[in-house]
Amino acid sequence: MAQTNSQKETPTQLRRRGRPFDHFEQSELTREQAIYAAQEIVRKDGLEALTIIQLAEELRVSRAPIYKLFKSRQTLVDAVVDAILLQILDDLPDDSTDWREALEAQALISFKTFLEYPGFASEMVRTGFPDREAGKLSSYRIAKTLLAAGCEEDKIPAFILAVISLITGAAPIFRGQQERYSEAEKSPQDKERFSARLGDTLPKQLMDFDTFRLALDVLLSGIENHVTRNPDD
Repeated sequence: MAQTNSQKETPTQLRRRGRPFDHFEQSELTREQAIYAAQEIVRKDGLEALTIIQLAEELRVSRAPIYKLFKSRQTLVDAVVDAILLQILDDLPDDSTDWREALEAQALISFKTFLEYPGFASEMVRTGFPDREAGKLSSYRIAKTLLAAGCEEDKIPAFILAVISLITGAAPIFRGQQERYSEAEKSPQDKERFSARLGDTLPKQLMDFDTFRLALDVLLSGIENHVTRNPDD
């Protein structure tokens, strides 16, 4: 007996099991949709887990539409790095009249965001600060703040390096300590061994957000020695 139109199988029903379509929700996959899904993978499982295959599974598409947007995994990673850096810039408050407050806000928001995306800080260290639009905007924001404070232009690259190095170095240390502590908490024996290491191969007190703020304060105090509070005086 022939099927009526209402009885005919839909394209989804006709799809062979395990073979996703080359489209996203009946329309073409967009770059924004792919990057958003990729960010979620990084947030949950870390940057190392982000692959073309994993992204395809997350979006329930084949790899073909993803390769149309990104030529390789590195191209995808670069796009995610840019998106996260732009997210940080969007979260920053309006320029403060106080250079120290402005730099502190940028550093703290960046640090929290780096912690939110495991492996992001390590990628920044591996590739260097991105020489793309988002990286340039981030550096420009720091440079603009320091220039307004009266900092000499030839010293600005060193201060940008210092701020970025603090953030990218502190984020993986913070996460690594917390992960080791969480693992040790699973058994009394491991907890005892971990406690014995404190003050030996690890700091006596695990790094926390207050520790980062203190390190940032030390850095900003050092920068303050090289800037003029009121360059018009």
